[in-house]
Amino acid sequence: LEVGILKGVCAFHYPSTMKVNISGQMPEGVLAKDIILSLIGRLGVNGATNKVLEFTGPIVDAMTMESRMTLCNMSVEAGATSGICLPDMTTVEYLWEFIKNEYSDKKEALDDFGRFLSDADARYDQVIEHDVSRLEPMVTFGYKPDQVKPVKEMEAIKVDQVYIGSCTNGRIEDLRV
Repeated sequence: LEVGILKGVCAFHYPSTMKVNISGQMPEGVLAKDIILSLIGRLGVNGATNKVLEFTGPIVDAMTMESRMTLCNMSVEAGATSGICLPDMTTVEYLWEFIKNEYSDKKEALDDFGRFLSDADARYDQVIEHDVSRLEPMVTFGYKPDQVKPVKEMEAIKVDQVYIGSCTNGRIEDLRV
């Protein structure tokens, strides 16, 4: 929520929301970083400017919290103000050690988190269907995050430097892969 004052009038500006429904079958070797890179390649670095990206769909539902964080963190690379995944039991499990004194059990926490779900009649500026069934491992080239292509298209490119690990894929689970 942004608040601005114009000639004594208080004006509220809500960032608009793009819903990204991620579906399909996750191909072997494809990770959350590949999904978000492919989406940024599709939208461009300004494609979600002043918007919130809301990630939904069966692929997101099956993701670990760390993978969801990758999607949300990289949202800003498409110009978004933020990225969100709706809370579910994966969220509760991830947070349980920190919230267990606030709730009698995990179901109560999940029920309480329901207040953060999108309204059934929510309207979005845009709904993007992103089927990842044919997605391949992706790589960026150049200096902009929307300069992406499948790794296999880089086979003939001589590589002098590689950056491994960042805020979106610098966790130990990523480095092990």
